[in-house]
Formats: sequence, structure tokens, C-alpha cells
Amino acid sequence: MDHSFYVVLPGAGTIYRCRVRVGAAGPRPRGDVEVAKKVTRGIVAAESFEEICKVLHEHETMLGLRHFTTALYFMAKKDSVNSPSPLVERELRWMSKCIIEDHHEVLWSSTSVANVLQACRKIKNISLDPLMSEAMRKLVHGEKEVAQREVMTILSCLVRVPESDAKKRACQELEEAILGTSSVIVLQRGLEGFRRQDMGPLAWFLTELKCHPRTARSVFLHCRDVIGLENLSTPSLCLVCRMLSLQIDSTCEEIDEDVDAIIQCLICERRGVARMDSLKDSSMMLLSLARLIKARCEDDILTEKSIIAGMKWTHAVSAYRTANPSINRAIHGLLEHICPHLLGGSTMAGQGVLSSILYSLSLLQYQAFEIIAACTRGIEAQKETLTLRTISTCSWSLSVLRYEDKRLLEDVFVDRILDGNLLMNVRDAEKEFAQSLSMILYSFAVLNMFQSLKSKNLLKAIMQVAEQSIPYLNTESLPIFGWSIVVAYSNMDMGDGAFGSVMKKWRSSVTENFNRIPKGTMAMIQHTEIALKIEAPELGLEDNIPYKSLFSSLYRHGRLRRSTAREWNSQQPQKLDAIALDGISLFQKQVYEAAEAVIPGWILEYWDSDLQYPVDMALLSHRIVIEADGPTHFTLNTQKPLGATSLKKRLLRRIGWHLITIPYFEWSIKGSGSEHIDHLSRLLTPYLQSTDQEKPLLYQRAQGETAREADDQHTGAQPSPDDEQPVKKNAATMDIIKASRGKMSLNDAVRRQIFRKQ
Repeated sequence: MDHSFYVVLPGAGTIYRCRVRVGAAGPRPRGDVEVAKKVTRGIVAAESFEEICKVLHEHETMLGLRHFTTALYFMAKKDSVNSPSPLVERELRWMSKCIIEDHHEVLWSSTSVANVLQACRKIKNISLDPLMSEAMRKLVHGEKEVAQREVMTILSCLVRVPESDAKKRACQELEEAILGTSSVIVLQRGLEGFRRQDMGPLAWFLTELKCHPRTARSVFLHCRDVIGLENLSTPSLCLVCRMLSLQIDSTCEEIDEDVDAIIQCLICERRGVARMDSLKDSSMMLLSLARLIKARCEDDILTEKSIIAGMKWTHAVSAYRTANPSINRAIHGLLEHICPHLLGGSTMAGQGVLSSILYSLSLLQYQAFEIIAACTRGIEAQKETLTLRTISTCSWSLSVLRYEDKRLLEDVFVDRILDGNLLMNVRDAEKEFAQSLSMILYSFAVLNMFQSLKSKNLLKAIMQVAEQSIPYLNTESLPIFGWSIVVAYSNMDMGDGAFGSVMKKWRSSVTENFNRIPKGTMAMIQHTEIALKIEAPELGLEDNIPYKSLFSSLYRHGRLRRSTAREWNSQQPQKLDAIALDGISLFQKQVYEAAEAVIPGWILEYWDSDLQYPVDMALLSHRIVIEADGPTHFTLNTQKPLGATSLKKRLLRRIGWHLITIPYFEWSIKGSGSEHIDHLSRLLTPYLQSTDQEKPLLYQRAQGETAREADDQHTGAQPSPDDEQPVKKNAATMDIIKASRGKMSLNDAVRRQIFRKQ
């Protein structure tokens, strides 16, 4: 006798039917089969909780384990089971005692396990944790052969069961049974026994249970090679791809194969992206594809060479998409089906879908401004119900896309966080809260959004809960948390004591978890350390001896992004050879040529020992640095300097450099080379004529002007024509002239200049 219940799969918007077998099988103390069947029929036919109890007590001496578990299953379906009633509590405790104590040595069937778990999931007012633990314990010591439908039922119940050691063991045994490697549970026909329509729900159950990556890949390979991805329904395909993208532990070659298979399925004639009619399906598939591509590109940049070169995953993703046109075709097709839902205004997309679309675009480095703007409008319309998770995901996505939406970030997100007291729920979900807090802080730091009063109020609120949140940060969030705080440091309206307390806590956490921190984030730890030494030496952060020892060892072993000046200088010839004749590198070349024409002696990519970071070009004799800021230094839509750029400028000034910033959009409108030289000459003249070359003391706070006022002064100085001096054409200048006339390559001219300096 079979009975069904239904499980809603939130990610796919579909409903899956689970079947539970109800029978009279199972050991009984006495009596015959017919009486046992009669008891089972009475339990099934009962219309209320009380009637089920009556049947059980009338045949108490005949009851077996299956009778109790079947009765629990049908009791859980009655509305009265969750009402505050002494009868309900007494009867459920009696049944639980009978199952655990009287049938302790009985061999449980998978059907009995499924019935108990389903009942424990539905019964809310009374704790049945001991019974649940007993059921999961019996699962791994029960029948040797289990049917696929029973596995599906058990998995659907385990999804909603609270975390425990018993649940972890049960999930592990079920995963091994699915893979055919379990010595406890034998699954009939293994993966091949699952029907095609079972693959989507199976993938969803395994994803929610955080299955092992090996299990996820085995299920995906079965769908890809045996069933065929093109034969899956659209929701099932989305769920299978989602499972694979969330549980990745594959090589680059394996990910390439998986991505190719998914893309071929999406763009094949039989299916086509046109099958993605649902906004949820399209957004889920886009996010799964984005996660796979990001994971693939992160593997490429985890080599020591890439880390030293400062290669970021965003650069790798852009290069990967450029090298694979089919990926762009699939992404474009998915976005074509997303656009009508967002721009047509026919349906209101939920905040989860909108945030996932923004997150996908950020992972793919796909600057679709129309879709971004539509998503931000949709999120703004749901201001009153926004969760901290949605806010953190959206703000992080905008920062990765370098897209500044001041109205959304300040007028919506900040107001919602402060007015809704979203920062007061630390104790409810410490880990999730801490990660969300870190993402929000990082996003505002990247976009350099801490100047306004609202953002300063948000920063103050974050700092109040930061110290208690730091222990819950994961190893990926720790580096960006510290870096974000030093970026925002100049805008803090609070005492150094609170700042110092937070940073000491951060340093201790970094020291304890250092071996698990990703290599790609080491640069942020270094930047944070340098900024603290330059801007806040009086806070006494050097008292943390273990951290100081740890940080010193990083330089000795080359674990940081720029370990020593010697390493950087050894890469200079290769770096100069790699300078292309287009894009930002050409821009930096043009600025260098103009600077040399004004006054020779500039060092390209000069390593500053105090900053432990290279600058674009430096004139040591006058302590002048020129930063040629290309597009990656600014937001895409408002051309506002990013937080990392502002931090670097701030630190350069505090260690005594005269800084001149050349934005790419100002340089491009100057036109010819002579205009470039004239423009740069006007900016350089005040510093070239200065007689006071005294270097300010290192690591002291800047006095007088704010950083913004200093920016305006250094980049906007307009000397009189009488102050201009004739330029002497030395050997370096003659090399540049020869290069411009085609008699010498520019790379040769640069190398000769470096050789003369050495």
C-alpha cells in the first residue's frame, strides 16, 4: 500500500512527489498476518488523531515496529497533531518510548525510517529528537538493500532535519550507497535505478545536504553520459547544474568538459535557450554557469607566478570568456530571456532572483548596464522587506562590477540596515551575519562610499559589532575585512581606541587561521599591514608578537604578493616586454614619454620600499610620483576613483611623495603628443621649481589639508608661463626621439634608460 506526499523545490519552483510504502510487515510479538493487516488498515482509515490512538490501544499486544511508524506517519498528517493538547503529547511520547525501547533490537526497514523522519519533520510542538536519532542510527544498520524511491523519501526528510552527528552519518552512508561504495546500504541498481525525472529532485536534495563534491560530480556525469543533459527537463537540468556548481572539486580540464557539455546543451537545436521560459530557470542556469567559470579561472591564478604578478580572477574570467565565444553566446541567450521579465514589467521578480542575476553578472564580468539598472530598480521597490543577505550580495556584486548606484547603496541599503536594526541579530546566525557584514563593508570600501554622512553612520554601526563578529569570519572574508577597515579609516568619526581594539582582534584571528587563508588574498593582508604602520602607528598594534613574527616570515618565504623589491625588479624586463600597444598599457607609455620629455630620469614601475608596492613612475631626485590611472581605477558609470586607488594615493602622500594623478579620460581628450607634454609640464612645474626637498617623517599623520584637498592641489596646479623652464635633451630624451622616428623601439629606449640608472 503506497501513500504520497509532496516536496516543493524552492530553487526550481517545482513540486516533487515522494511515495511511502505502508504495510503490515515487521516483527510482531504474537498473532498472525491477517490481524496485523487489519491493524494497518485501521490506522490508514482513521480520520483523526484520536481514532489512530484508539486502534493502537485496542491491539496493543499485536503491534509491531511497522505499525508504530505507520501510525506516526498518518498522525503527522492530521491537523490536531500540532495543537497544544495533553493527549497528543502523552500519546506521542508513549509511541516514541515503545519504538526506542521495545524495538531496540529490531531490524528497521528503510520504509520505517522514512515514516519516522517524515513524522519528525511535520510534528512541531513536541520534540522527537531521540526518535529521529534512533531512526537515522537504524538506517545505517538496517536492510541491506534499499529502493530508489525510499532513498528519495529519506533524503527529502533529512533536508529538513536539524544538523547532528547522526544526520551527517546517515547522509554519508546514503551518498556512498548512491555511488555504490557503501558497505552498509546497497542501492538497487545504483544510480542507473533512478528515473530521469528523479535526477532534478535528487540533485536538489544532495545540494541542500551539502553532499561531497565526488557525489555531485558522479550524479552530473550520469546525467551527462548516460541520460543525456538534453533529455532532462529544464528544471531538472538547472538543478543538476546548480548542484555541480556549488560542490566543485574538479580539475581545470574536468570543469572545461562540464562547461562545454552544458553550453552545447543550451545552444543545441533540439533544446535551445528558448526552453528557458521561466525567470527562475534562466537565472539559476546563469548563476551555475558563472560559478563554474569563476572556479575554473581561480584555479588558473593560484600559481605562485600569478600571485606575485597580482593577477586577479576578474582578469582571468574576462580572458576566458574572450577565448571561448560559445560561452558568450550562451550567456547572451540566457540574458535575452531574462530581459523581458525585468524590463517588461509584467511580473515582479523576487529579491532572491534579482540578487542572483546581479551576482552572476559580477562573476562573469559582464557589464550589461541595462539589466543591472533594471535589477537595482526591482530591489529598490522591495526596500521594506530586504534581508541582510540580499543587501550584502547585491552590494558585493555592484562593487565587483565597479558600478556605483548611490541611491541604492545609501538611500535604500543604509536606511534599511539602520532603520531595520539588521545589525542587531548577531546571535541569531553568527557565521552568516559575519560574512554578510564583511561583504557590505568591502563593497562600500571598493566603491569608496564612506564620505557621506549616511555611510559614516553605517560604518560606525558596523564597527560597534565588528569585534564580536570577527571570530565568525571565514578565511576568505578575513583579509577583505581588515583591508576594508583601513580603506575607511580616514573617514571614521570614532576614537582610535575602538579602531585599535578591532584591528587587534583581526590580527589575532589572522594568526590563528593563517594556514587556511587562500593565497590569492595575501596581498590584502600585506596592504592592511603597511597601511596600519603608516597611518596608525600610535595604536600599539605591534604588541601582537605572534602576528608580527608571522608577517615577517611571509617576506622571507615569498608568500606575499610582492615579497621583496628584488623579486619585482627581476620581473621588470619581462613586464616591459609585455606592454601592449593598445589599452591601458599604451596610456602608461604615453605618460612616461611625456614625463621624460619634460624632465629625464623617470623610473618606470618603481618599487617603493616604504609602501612595499610599485608605482607607475617615479622621479627620485624630486620625490615625484606619477600614477597613470586607467579604467580599472574608476567606477564604470560615474568615473569615481575606487577605494584601492584612493588608499594608495593617501599612503604615498603620507610617506613623503609628491603625487600627480593622470586619469585616462582626461589624458585622452588632450589629443596629440605635444599637448600631452604641455599638460604634464604644467602639473610638474611647481614641484620641479621647489627648493624644499626635505622628505616628511615616515608614518606620521598628514597635517593641514584633507586628502581630497591635497588631490585637488596636486592635480590642478596652474603655474604662470614665466615659470616654465626649457627642457634639456639628454641621452634618455634623444632615445625617446629616436623611438618616435622609428629608429629605435620604445622598449629598447626604456631598457637603456633603466641600464643607465643602474
